[in-house]
Amino acid sequence: MEVSPSIQSVVTKSDFESVFREHYASLCRYAFSLLTDSDEAEEVVQEALFRVWEGRHRISITTSWQAYLFRAVRNQALNHLRKRKVHQDYLADGFQQPGESLADASEAVSLAELQMKIRDAVAKLPPERQRIFIMSRYEGLKYREIADELGISPKTVENQLGRALQSLRTELADYLPLVLILFADFFES
Repeated sequence: MEVSPSIQSVVTKSDFESVFREHYASLCRYAFSLLTDSDEAEEVVQEALFRVWEGRHRISITTSWQAYLFRAVRNQALNHLRKRKVHQDYLADGFQQPGESLADASEAVSLAELQMKIRDAVAKLPPERQRIFIMSRYEGLKYREIADELGISPKTVENQLGRALQSLRTELADYLPLVLILFADFFES
């Protein structure tokens, strides 16, 4: 199996800046169509492009730059919409009960700890299994898309993802109730 090169080995900073300038306006329009707020759209595009640049050592692009960037912006916008909904739901409650801020702080610490444990558990996966997991769960690719990109069968993708999820369930056993509550769709097979 041939792995495509990382962004770093293909693109210099000035090349990336050129791609940024070329696609920025269309990415902002796309983000605006999802968010209906121009400031939020620009923020989402900038964050997505920053994440692509920061992750350039780990990712490889086998499709076009444009397709990859649009997918990155879409994923970032969806994350933003989820956060917006949580914030709106919180404000809709109207008031805080005494001591609620302490519970919120405790929950935030637990969530941060859980996120760190999930990152550590994913990092312990074998490289190809880790890549398949990241492509499926973080990049939102379907089994067929992952299979096509990696040159393997969709059944292999399914098997590797199943093994990854089993490893994560085992690794995160102490956190399983919290994981199930907070990330119900994260571990769906």
